[in-house]
Amino acid sequence: MSDDPVRTRLTLPAGAGDPLDPEEHEVGFQHYFVRLRHDVAVSSIAFDGAASASPAPGVLDAIGAAELVIACPSNPLVSIGPLLAVPGVAEALVARRPDVVAVSPIIAGAALKGPADRMLSELGHEASVVGVARLYAPWVGRS
Repeated sequence: MSDDPVRTRLTLPAGAGDPLDPEEHEVGFQHYFVRLRHDVAVSSIAFDGAASASPAPGVLDAIGAAELVIACPSNPLVSIGPLLAVPGVAEALVARRPDVVAVSPIIAGAALKGPADRMLSELGHEASVVGVARLYAPWVGRS
């Protein structure tokens, strides 16, 4: 998506990951996913560096030239989210909306793999195909 550094940061509620920690705190995605085994609640997600990042060479051209763009069944918040946070990427997808297809990672309310269902719920989104469709509606024209 970019050659510039973009880091996914998750804010965890007080006590998450450490019951003695009385305050909300931020951790890197790897810490959350590996050390904490993605088994703690998340209260927010940020993509440090995304606002000043540039799309990697050819990314916007590839989106523009593709016959069809397919968003695979990945976590909408921590896998697709960083891509969309890089300036120009979401706009390029919106411009191609009729030719963008998405496959939901949520089936019958459960993630195919990983914490997507739980993260969606924790952050106020519906953990369902409809919830994912609502998140993707600005840039996905088919599903």
